[in-house]
Amino acid sequence: MTTFSAPSTGAAADPRVSVDALAASARPYLIGVRHHSPALAAVVPALLDAAGAEVVCVELPADFQHWLPYLSDPAARAPLALVGSHGADGPMGFYPFADFSPELAAIRWARQHDVEVVCCDLPLTDPGWTTDPGTDPDPGTDPGADPDPGADPDPGADPDPGADPEPGAGPASGPDRTSGAPVTGPHRSYATALRASGTGRDGDDLWDRVVEVRAPGCPPEAVRRAALGVGWAMRTDSVGGDGVPAQDLARERHMRRVLAEAGAGGRRVAAVVGAFHAPALVATATEAVTPASTSAPSTVEPGATQAAVAVAGSTAEVRAGATRTVAAPAGAPRSASTRPDPGAGTATTSLVPYTFDLLDSRSGYPAGIRDPRWQQLVLTAAGDPERIRAAAARAVTDLCRELRAAGHTAGTGEAAETVRLADDLARLRDLPAPGRGEVLEAVTTVLGQGELLGRGRALATALETVLVGTERGRTAPGTPRSGLGPAVEADLTELRLPNPDSPKPREVRLDPLRTELDGRRETL
Repeated sequence: MTTFSAPSTGAAADPRVSVDALAASARPYLIGVRHHSPALAAVVPALLDAAGAEVVCVELPADFQHWLPYLSDPAARAPLALVGSHGADGPMGFYPFADFSPELAAIRWARQHDVEVVCCDLPLTDPGWTTDPGTDPDPGTDPGADPDPGADPDPGADPDPGADPEPGAGPASGPDRTSGAPVTGPHRSYATALRASGTGRDGDDLWDRVVEVRAPGCPPEAVRRAALGVGWAMRTDSVGGDGVPAQDLARERHMRRVLAEAGAGGRRVAAVVGAFHAPALVATATEAVTPASTSAPSTVEPGATQAAVAVAGSTAEVRAGATRTVAAPAGAPRSASTRPDPGAGTATTSLVPYTFDLLDSRSGYPAGIRDPRWQQLVLTAAGDPERIRAAAARAVTDLCRELRAAGHTAGTGEAAETVRLADDLARLRDLPAPGRGEVLEAVTTVLGQGELLGRGRALATALETVLVGTERGRTAPGTPRSGLGPAVEADLTELRLPNPDSPKPREVRLDPLRTELDGRRETL
């Protein structure tokens, strides 16, 4: 056994060095994702090919393991959702998947290449899900897929680890590399600095600005590095703030254990997890359940990657801060067990069809994204800037058609000007192709014509039709059915009403006060 001392680092760890170390990790090979990301979904197959993965671990509770063959069935059509619950008061896991979900892309790749897939997240029966008092224990809203995460500044940037990060990418208290003196001033988080380096608009989706819109034309490895930068920045900010929640620490302990078991015998393991969790998994080879401090030596088994040692130094502050949790009442547990309670029972799980309009974050789904149909168009473009421009032109044309159907003028001239403005905005921002933000700005400027009512409302309706969509998924033939549907069908059969076995409609006169059967029919 070889012992390495993790050097102490200050608050101003170089982001590029840290991301380099994460990207260099081979055991496990890390793919940090947001749960709905066409940029990552498009490159995941190429990344897994390059890694030569023999086991793919995905961030899903172990309770869903038996559903993976049905989820990845070629006859199944996304969007689909995995749903699980444990008891009346237990946690509920809710995991919708679309074609542009990186985890689904990884599961499909594994099926095509006959590679084992392992669900590496906590089982829903584990008490770790309910460790944080006063918080919503919904594992489906993954902190690793923050709706507005930051990222490595540019997936197309030179990966030279010696290069300085973008201006403002470090905390204000960090040292000035040009003078050697510390910089004084108010603290700025990495996410804040990255947000300021984008358009500067309030409410910008950071992931979209620094990963999605910069990914077209970039090699898959550059996109992976950008996503890992998301995790490093957000986790560093979390540790420097209120600390990493105990629920996440419990989940990560379980993930490390599963990854270590999957890699037994030297098998190459790829971990497809929320980008926030990636820095906590890089030291899997040590199976370090107890977080290391910045001064205590860390023990590394023979065969551990140099990346694990490098990140032990560059992100030691993150792991040292892992003992810090969100504020909790006195006497509340500060850590969580990652071993299921033998008497906890089992979780009830289902695989159900889902829809684009429910995937949209405006439906109330907290881990959702905006405009799923647009995201599908970007995925179909497969990272080709010209195809994305063509998709933007098609979307604008469809918007004009919807406006005309609503009685408003929107002809070829308006469509051409909208596309031109979107392209110009992309060029001004040094983007390879217009992103969702550029398209919306151009549409609002040209087609909205400054009207909030009337035409503005018609445009909002058109945008919902064209960019959100109503596509509905379908499970593959032979997929076990669960949930409300089978129960309702059984009731229809029992009450001798039209049902799948006897679908012919017929008129039935009910007299619920005279017969119990009619009373039950009326209730149904």
